Amino acid sequence: MTTWHASTHAYEPTSTGSLLRQNPELTRGADPGLDRPMSVQPAAPPEATSRESQLSFTVNAFDFAGALSDEEQQRVDAFLTPWRGRSVTIAQLHALRDALTAVLYHGGDSLVRVILPPQTVTDGVVRLDIVRGHIESIHIDNTSDVATERLREILQMSRDGPPSLREIQRNARLAEEVPGVASATPTLSAGREPGGTMVTVDVKPGDRFYGAAVMDNGGSRQAGWRRFGVTGGVSNMLGLGDQFKATAYLTPRFMQTKTGEDGRTRLGRISYDMLTGSGASRAGIAYSHVDYALGGAFAGLGTGSANVVSVYGVRPVIRSGTVGLDVGATLNFKRSSDEKFNDILRTGERSVVASLRAEGTLLGSISERRNLVQYSATVSRGTATQNESDYSGSAATLNGRRFDFYKAEPSVAYVQAITPTIRASVQMRGQWASRSLDSSERLGLGGPSAVRAYDQNAAAVDDGIILSIAASKSFTDLPGASVQLFYDDARGRTRADGPIPGGSVRLQGYGIGASYSGKRVAAQLSYAMRAGHAVAHTARQQTWVTVSTTF
Repeated sequence: MTTWHASTHAYEPTSTGSLLRQNPELTRGADPGLDRPMSVQPAAPPEATSRESQLSFTVNAFDFAGALSDEEQQRVDAFLTPWRGRSVTIAQLHALRDALTAVLYHGGDSLVRVILPPQTVTDGVVRLDIVRGHIESIHIDNTSDVATERLREILQMSRDGPPSLREIQRNARLAEEVPGVASATPTLSAGREPGGTMVTVDVKPGDRFYGAAVMDNGGSRQAGWRRFGVTGGVSNMLGLGDQFKATAYLTPRFMQTKTGEDGRTRLGRISYDMLTGSGASRAGIAYSHVDYALGGAFAGLGTGSANVVSVYGVRPVIRSGTVGLDVGATLNFKRSSDEKFNDILRTGERSVVASLRAEGTLLGSISERRNLVQYSATVSRGTATQNESDYSGSAATLNGRRFDFYKAEPSVAYVQAITPTIRASVQMRGQWASRSLDSSERLGLGGPSAVRAYDQNAAAVDDGIILSIAASKSFTDLPGASVQLFYDDARGRTRADGPIPGGSVRLQGYGIGASYSGKRVAAQLSYAMRAGHAVAHTARQQTWVTVSTTF
């Protein structure tokens, strides 16, 4: 086995482990449903159109008769600063009253209405009254097939007592992430009680069935480079906000080049998850399978298969107009086998890996130009048992080892709008491990989601970091289309406490890309060339193509 892996830090042969790593969707839990709307804050004080025709007077102060809390008073003072000492009209005071109601509403923390009562303004002091209301009831107008009680559990979530309007808005966003729900829109109406407000949430049904097909060249050159994949699912099968999903990738022979002729890769995953009954939390189970056979010059020199059973859960923690955060956990049970050189060398592995993950988004702006931060952090602990058999001699040689490991995987991406059609982005992700890992747990440095100038098998490391810098340009006359310039840089090391010799590697590349995303069709093209010191056994450039359609 040492001979086979002697240059792994520079080039990694295809194996079940490398295929599992290159297709993380086979071992990942539920996808988060982080929304990304941008909130709009009140602007400067409005100007009345008929100011010259109205009586004006100077305002020096505003009196709320102690009806505001300390936190509310701070927000109001900051908002009213431009108004003090200026000449205003009655119409402007009415506009100010409405603006103050929006300020005190504060995204739904409280039901507050500001009233401008009839008065005589003395010494420039304007009196404003505060009327506080409450949520009288929440009614769900549900036309979807999701059980109303399941939706009610989500829409009525609150930290303490009845939900505020802010919490109802957050809960409506969570309800929209439930399979089988297209939209959940809250509206307000007057209640029967003094100061009471009735909230009606209109829930519209989503598509019950969905599917997609994709063609790409993201596979292994020796085991099927060009792939065809299909994904399909059924939403809300049992009326419980549940979801069944199936994915399969194949490498048809007619799509392959001579390099991978007769090579084969088959990937598949089925999953089922549902609401747990604890708010919007979800839990599920999945089964994944991968098998391959090397082709071309490597025909007959390698086959293998792997099976993974995953149990997972995810819980939304924060949902607002600018912030989202999910936490989740996954437990993977994996069993794999690889045979090399017509079954002369056989490797088998069993492992159990538990992971905790947090991921979220932050929306903001700089000089009225929007930006987005996406981040995630995963920590894992695993136990693996490996067995190796060598039948090259007259008697079989058996070796085995068992080891525990820990690893951490941080990731952050920042996207900044420079102009309405130009964006700049920086993305970093990495991995740190406590020891040498198997192929499925390493960090791949090459491929369409890493250094695009190298293929998927260029290098895989135990510890490493990947940096990508890009600038993109979209076109107003062709919505959905954009072009991109990018630079990728990755470096890492393999630890010396495993069957692979320790070493370090660095990959660099740059290139151009183009993409299009329409209603039903999407396409992406990237062309990248190597930079810096090139790794052996790799091409000077790579082209990545993905075409997909939904139905």
